[in-house]
Amino acid sequence: MAMTRETQVICWVRGVASLSAFSQINSILLNLLFIVCPLLAVLAIISGYFITGKALKPVEAALENEKRFTADASHELRTPTAVILSQCEYVLLPDTTREEMTECIEVILGQSRKISALIPQLLMLARQDAAKERLELEPVNISMLTEIVAGELDASATRNNIRLRLDIEDNLVVRGDQNLLMRLMVNLIDNSIQYGKCGGSTWITLQKKGNYVEGCVQDDGIGIAPEHQKDIWKRFYREDKVRKGTQETHSGLGLSMVLWIVEAHGGTIRADSREGEGTAFIFLLPLLKKDTF
Repeated sequence: MAMTRETQVICWVRGVASLSAFSQINSILLNLLFIVCPLLAVLAIISGYFITGKALKPVEAALENEKRFTADASHELRTPTAVILSQCEYVLLPDTTREEMTECIEVILGQSRKISALIPQLLMLARQDAAKERLELEPVNISMLTEIVAGELDASATRNNIRLRLDIEDNLVVRGDQNLLMRLMVNLIDNSIQYGKCGGSTWITLQKKGNYVEGCVQDDGIGIAPEHQKDIWKRFYREDKVRKGTQETHSGLGLSMVLWIVEAHGGTIRADSREGEGTAFIFLLPLLKKDTF
């Protein structure tokens, strides 16, 4: 650096500084980069793996549900269609008697009814899995609805020599989907008739309990063994496996649908059962206050 006075250069000053400190800092920074960059890359890979895995879990679960549903539905439909096919082939044999033909037609009719009852339940469960089942919420008089369902199923109960006994509090109203609530009561009462004791009864009660409607469908049938009670809510779980002695086989969808319907309406349900004494299904649904409808 030049020092001047009145445009004349007096002297030059030169400064000298050691670069070792800068070199040391530069070396440290380079070492840090060599250490940190691989660590950051590893962390990014690990984080990406877990984030991707977490993001794919719902997709994998949906695919697994679809695969299981397709397999189960195919199995449920394969058996009755195979029975219908075999009975039709037997009817066409030249030496089949009129009585045998009548028996075959009765079997075909029974299996056709089973398929007819199974298909709408499969469609409802498929929409449920695809999150497409939207509830059409409206005030529903569940007291009246239950009486209607019980009346429709009375003939079925009579065929099984079971008496329906109703104790229903009047004008209990809930906010819900009328079709689904009807399916709820149909499945519960039909299940009770199916597994009830011949010559016994099915008790159907509805009453107000605080801010809820408490419903109970109880039979005096064969009951469910304790080790199987947690499984009855599973789809396609064969109740026949745990309730032996029944003549007709259900699809195993009824109670899983009951659980979904109750939970979709913000309620709860439980099964109280004693083997050899009977089963009671008790559910709670939020009660709709009178000033809201």
